[in-house]
Amino acid sequence: MKKQNLKSFIHKIHHEAKDNEGTSTSYYDTPSNDKAIIWPVTSSLQAMQYGARIYKMLNMDYYGSLDINPLDMIIYDDNEYRVLTVTKYTRHKVIEIELL
Repeated sequence: MKKQNLKSFIHKIHHEAKDNEGTSTSYYDTPSNDKAIIWPVTSSLQAMQYGARIYKMLNMDYYGSLDINPLDMIIYDDNEYRVLTVTKYTRHKVIEIELL
């Protein structure tokens, strides 16, 4: 991992809450800054899986300690992305994100 390939992003944790009437609402809380390797989706397997949505998606290799989960928000280049999948490996996580 080269430091020159790292790009800054902001991570916001997804929460769901229910009001008195039982209606659930989603909100994002506690922003954290960190860095990861971020690049456009180019895999043919991902192209088959996501179809036309592939143009709104990015991959991330994350080596930090933040607890990133599906439905969390990633803000990168002033755009908001939703975390679709998180695959954990020994030293890093591979994360797929989609533009909101």
